[in-house]
Amino acid sequence: MQLAYVDESYDNNEYWMAGIVVPDEHAQQLERSLDQVVYEAVDKFPELERFDDVPLELHGHALAQGTEDWAPLENKLRARLGVYEAALEAISSTPGLAIVRCGLDRNALVKRYGGAALHPHEWTLRFVLERIHDLSNVRNDRVLVTCDETDDPARHHANVRVFRNQNTGGYLPRRLTTFVDTLHFAPSCHSRLLQAADLVSYISFRHHTDVLYNRSGKAADGAFKLWMIVADKQSRFYRWIP
Repeated sequence: MQLAYVDESYDNNEYWMAGIVVPDEHAQQLERSLDQVVYEAVDKFPELERFDDVPLELHGHALAQGTEDWAPLENKLRARLGVYEAALEAISSTPGLAIVRCGLDRNALVKRYGGAALHPHEWTLRFVLERIHDLSNVRNDRVLVTCDETDDPARHHANVRVFRNQNTGGYLPRRLTTFVDTLHFAPSCHSRLLQAADLVSYISFRHHTDVLYNRSGKAADGAFKLWMIVADKQSRFYRWIP
């Protein structure tokens, strides 16, 4: 069985999703490795320790900006990036793990479809699910997909039912025969594997937009360095310009 975890990153111009796909026999290894990254961070920086029932979350934007759980390290950029790097190394070293990335040009979407345009979340999720299916099919295996929480899970459940029983539509439709069950939605704070997807989603999006917008400097160099840790795990990539 393949296990897939999906999260999104976006700005006013681009909307992207990244998924990690990992064989079930290696999923717990990744969970333990990411737990260890957090344990070591708290041991080194006791101010990070939480005293509630919610574990410290590995969240890409928060790590990069020093917010949320990582606000105690707001003025310690190198420390935060060290944690990010260690987490990406754990992801990269997981046997069989693959990354799927899909996105679209939001302005082109509105220009083509106007007010009738589907939300970009719906488009990019479809693209990612298609490529998760393709990868699972190549591996001759089934896949169970978990996404970060969203506002309208019932709509996505209905869409996936169509995708499994009929097809995904579009130019190259697929019938998602490798999918087991519906999509599952979970709070990322309780899932290290969703956090792994978030870390990949954020840094891949940051590097993509740095290149797209011709950004340079230390921040862009840092994003490139972090993305390169996992870049060779990328198996599927698609950008739609409607």
